[in-house]
Amino acid sequence: MGKVFKLFCFLAIVGLMSSCEDDPEAWTQLPKDEISADSDNLTMSVNGQASTKGKVKLTAKSATEGVVTLTDVVPGYATVPVDVALVEQTDGSFNYNGTTQITTAPSRAEATGSDECFMTVNVSGKVSPDGKMTANVTAKGAAFYIGVYSNDSLALTYCDVPMVGKTVAYASVSDKPSLVITGVIPGDFVTTIEGVYPDDSGSFNGTSTTANGTEVKYSGKFNAGTGVLSLNVVPTLGTQAQGGIAKTWNLSHQAESDAENDYAFNPYPPLRMIWSAIDEDEMNAQQIALLASRAGGHFLVDLLNNITLNPNGTLSASYGDAKNIVIPDMNDMMTMIAWFFGLLEPNMEPTNTTWIQSPSNLAYWYTRDGMFYFVPDIAQIILQANKDNGTSEVSPEMILGIISSIAEMSDEELKALFESLGSMLEMPGLDLSDVDPAIVRTILSWIETGVPLHYTVDGEYLSLYIDKAMAEPYMTLIFKFLPILQAKMDEMAATNPMMSMMWGVLGIEKLSDLETIWNENTADFKIAISFDQSSRAGKSHRAAKKNYVQKFDSVDEAMAKIKAMITKK
Repeated sequence: MGKVFKLFCFLAIVGLMSSCEDDPEAWTQLPKDEISADSDNLTMSVNGQASTKGKVKLTAKSATEGVVTLTDVVPGYATVPVDVALVEQTDGSFNYNGTTQITTAPSRAEATGSDECFMTVNVSGKVSPDGKMTANVTAKGAAFYIGVYSNDSLALTYCDVPMVGKTVAYASVSDKPSLVITGVIPGDFVTTIEGVYPDDSGSFNGTSTTANGTEVKYSGKFNAGTGVLSLNVVPTLGTQAQGGIAKTWNLSHQAESDAENDYAFNPYPPLRMIWSAIDEDEMNAQQIALLASRAGGHFLVDLLNNITLNPNGTLSASYGDAKNIVIPDMNDMMTMIAWFFGLLEPNMEPTNTTWIQSPSNLAYWYTRDGMFYFVPDIAQIILQANKDNGTSEVSPEMILGIISSIAEMSDEELKALFESLGSMLEMPGLDLSDVDPAIVRTILSWIETGVPLHYTVDGEYLSLYIDKAMAEPYMTLIFKFLPILQAKMDEMAATNPMMSMMWGVLGIEKLSDLETIWNENTADFKIAISFDQSSRAGKSHRAAKKNYVQKFDSVDEAMAKIKAMITKK
């Protein structure tokens, strides 16, 4: 019996051991591999926002301790290990909870200029042996949102109207978390708003004043789940930036000159070109200037009704459709002469009565030091053009990328680009090899500052203009194209006699004479567009100038009358 009893005990112990091996501790059965947030096995939130980005891995050390590793979950940190406490549940699953302090700057801080940024990360959730897991991640501290936001990571609006192609950084500036907004606020290309502290949900709002006195109300939210910054800015230009002209201005309809007073100039027609001569007895461009003022003015009054300079810095316009302007067949000489004669009529009443209102996000404005700055939004203009034309072949990113590439070129690279433009533009003989690269750099600077114009306010009249000093650098570039244009006009003159007669009307013999006049016989130069505050209510429109009917017995008589209209002062 003793031996049998001992054998029985031995077998019982072996059976018990076998039973234990078949039923291991529950914590050892928890999943050991990374679980992707976009899979069905992981449900994750980041700061209360559902997230499908990144991966989570639990490494259980015992039934009470483990490490949860967050991969690509916390922005700016590839991996974040968090020590967690494990608590077994009655169903065999485990709850976990842990917190860690991050004391290094995120990887994206360098691009923002931030040196030190810290945050606290807490992770909690539930994991079960069948591979299912939940993870609730809470990250607090500026470093969680530090980074550069653009393209898909930025939802920017200007007075609630979407903007594209912009960049906003959230950075540490003077030891304060700050928004650095680039290319958005007119007159303040780089706007830094210090002391922006998001709440636990990532939301923030406030009011700031720029260096130029513009008040900026801002509100937004960092979405921890998507990594997107939503930001709305509502600027109000400061008193100096508004320059006293923030209102709607109608294009002036003042006649170019007074036909009843020997064609004496009126001060504020819609368009005025002045190209006065040092010596009026020598070849000059005064006839060209008068012709441009009158003919150009007639086109302008049919293309532009008014502009609105809003206090928030946006510029909108009421304009006409250029497709409605019809130019007669140039081969029908008498009809063409009659139409051209109509363009020389001094009165500037429009024929167009239907106007289109431009969107408010295509252009901006401000004034500074006596100058008016027009700031076109290139990205928005391209998007609007694509929409109007039903195409998307040219994207804002493409154009902005080209501009950025040109801006980064050295002087030598720019000169090489100029030399190749002749073939690129299919203009053999075009030589731009001696064009100063500084001209290109000045034009590119307008993306930041806006296009500068002089402006004056005289009673109810506003005039925007460029003068000789402003035009000087670009006239040299324009003159490069004159020989090619001259060749085209000579070809046209071979089949259209009116082209040959044009030189007598212009007062020059060939286009290259313009360069000689500019360099040797120009006293003053100015191109101005004028607006006024007069009411248009109840005003009737004149007959269409472009269809002006004039009877001539011969072409010579017509040309003589045309020349008389532009040589009288």
